[in-house]
Amino acid sequence: MRHQKKKSKISRDYDHRRWLMKNLVRQLFIHGKIQTTWKKAKLASSLAERLLTKAKSKDIKARRFLFRYFQDQHFVNEIVEKLAPRFAKNKGGMTRIKKLKRRKGDNALLAVLEFVDKKGGLKEEKEKKEEKEVVKNQQKEEKKKK
Repeated sequence: MRHQKKKSKISRDYDHRRWLMKNLVRQLFIHGKIQTTWKKAKLASSLAERLLTKAKSKDIKARRFLFRYFQDQHFVNEIVEKLAPRFAKNKGGMTRIKKLKRRKGDNALLAVLEFVDKKGGLKEEKEKKEEKEVVKNQQKEEKKKK
């Protein structure tokens, strides 16, 4: 009997479900927004919030926990140093799920999983920094020409 087992199995075995959730959460952290089915979004949302809550403490224990999950030290450092401080004041509710239309073919309900602050993920932050550097370099070149 499955008493007090809230998680949905989404018709996958344990290993497949675990890797699917890892990939969904990783893509959410990188891009800030992902489109998937509603059930997968619900499971990924709870996992992402749990990992972000751990990352907010910024201690070695949290970093090791995240490393055990993602196996990429550079990615873990970016989460702890760039993503977690954005949600330092939030105790929960860091992600939002918006329902979309139903998918053609299997009639699955689609949803968008995104961060509440809408600042995007780690990839967009890098792009913004690069744009700022390009603008600064252009301004320096213009000053030299004058």
